[in-house]
Amino acid sequence: MAQALLAEFLAAAGLDFGAADVLYAEAHRWNNAYPLNPRAGRAGMYVALPEARLVACGDWCAGPRAGDAYLSGLEAAQAVRSMLGV
Repeated sequence: MAQALLAEFLAAAGLDFGAADVLYAEAHRWNNAYPLNPRAGRAGMYVALPEARLVACGDWCAGPRAGDAYLSGLEAAQAVRSMLGV
């Protein structure tokens, strides 16, 4: 599943490299939407370190709903595209 999600992400983000270029990817089943360390209410739906070309996202950044995780991922993808100049 992680490879399928990664392929979809790369296509949606319009990135011109393959899954073999990704150093780490992980997927897991949505269990309980109760982040242990939520950032909800803080500025932004994701965390970015542009100088390191690093973006992190998920429900822990946005809120406890699956929709929050989706929106966080969408905004993070836009940030990655911006960092890459796409």
